[in-house]
Amino acid sequence: MYKVFEEDYPPNDCSQGHYMNGISEPGCAWTEGWAHFMPLAVFDDKYYTDTTYFPRVFGTDTINLETRNGKLNFPDGDSCEGNVAASLWDIYDDHDEMYDRLTDNFNNIWHVLKEQDQTGNEGNFSDF
Repeated sequence: MYKVFEEDYPPNDCSQGHYMNGISEPGCAWTEGWAHFMPLAVFDDKYYTDTTYFPRVFGTDTINLETRNGKLNFPDGDSCEGNVAASLWDIYDDHDEMYDRLTDNFNNIWHVLKEQDQTGNEGNFSDF
């Protein structure tokens, strides 16, 4: 993401901290959600693993971001970095559900991110 945005990087305004299943500022959720999505795309795997924070807090180290089930409750909206990561995964994956009929590859997601108007107006997932 930094390679695309460079000096117009979205505001990483995580003033209250950030958590996979918490509400934060939209720019924070966008950048952190992208960071959570990247290993999913690299490994082509819907399971996000965190061996530090998750086991201590949730008793597991893996969360299925396809279904977002388990011990984490996700609030609605794109101010939650887990929702951003899950939405990007839903675009990327080839497993369509009734509510998810879009499938695209990483190159096309990257192309949209890279080729959109880079005037600092893409500071959150909704703008993407």
